[in-house]
Amino acid sequence: MSRIEPAQRRALLAALITLCIFVAALWVLDDSLRHLHLRDIWTPLRTLTAAEIAAAIGWTAASYFALTLYDRLSLEIAGKPLPYPRVATISFIACALAHSLGLSSVS
Repeated sequence: MSRIEPAQRRALLAALITLCIFVAALWVLDDSLRHLHLRDIWTPLRTLTAAEIAAAIGWTAASYFALTLYDRLSLEIAGKPLPYPRVATISFIACALAHSLGLSSVS
């Protein structure tokens, strides 16, 4: 039987930690939303017009686009330019996580 290399051990540990955080998030979400029914969420959403939904999606996309440009410009000013697609991907994931986890004021 072969030994687990340190890099493999770190990867396994990272996967385990990620899984634990995901399970904890599901538990908190379940506990937080237990008192809500689907109709409590669906009823107000059905009052929105298609134009309102499209506007919300458009403004959200524009917001994330502006944040990716902000990060791209920051890297350019810092002298560490990266291709926009790479910056956009990383920026989108980081912003989405930060806003979802309630850390938007920190990031």
